[in-house]
Amino acid sequence: MRLVLLLVLVLMVAGPASAEDLSGPVRVIDGDTIEIGGRRIHLFGIDAPELEQTCEWPAKTIDCGKVSRTSRRPLYARR
Repeated sequence: MRLVLLLVLVLMVAGPASAEDLSGPVRVIDGDTIEIGGRRIHLFGIDAPELEQTCEWPAKTIDCGKVSRTSRRPLYARR
């Protein structure tokens, strides 16, 4: 019980991560990382292939990291 109470107190003191305003062009680094105004941001809860990662498909190898990055670009277009 003491451990749980201690954990709760530590989490209360730590508090939530502070938000800050970011501005500037958005650049997609890979499927789960973007850059805004020169600051890299890892998207929480997203697990995407890394840029150079490949995946084996039954008859061929696919550059799934590049596919993941390319599929994210339209999401951030004009932002």
